[in-house]
Amino acid sequence: MTDIQPIYLLLLTILLTGCAYAITALGHRRLSRKLQALARRWQMHYSPRDQLRISARVAQAFPVPGAANVRVIDLVYGQKEQRHRFIFTVEYTLGVLRAKHRAVRVASFSEGKEDPAATHPIRLAPALGSLIDQYQTLAPTDDGV
Repeated sequence: MTDIQPIYLLLLTILLTGCAYAITALGHRRLSRKLQALARRWQMHYSPRDQLRISARVAQAFPVPGAANVRVIDLVYGQKEQRHRFIFTVEYTLGVLRAKHRAVRVASFSEGKEDPAATHPIRLAPALGSLIDQYQTLAPTDDGV
């Protein structure tokens, strides 16, 4: 049996890592396009990052006990009448000691334009279906929630 040179193993590892990264990036690009289309249909805006820096507010009021390392991405946001509306993907860690795992869900909340303290609680979409399905279950309604 022939010996495999370590440099070939290194190159194979780099190649596989690059392929995995490219596949992940292409998947997120496809999701971003779908979310942009949803945002346009809802007359809202889309940002792949948390440019409004709502992660800290979401972490404080997050309705899942024990959630840690809360991160907001794929933010759809807009304003209707006197309310700001946010729909987003939230990633968080569950578990304390051994069985930690990362969860991904779609959530939403709204707050008053003049009075940010007038905030509706964070709602989580059912964990069924794709992320797009979850966004659609939290589609904006006429009451601003």
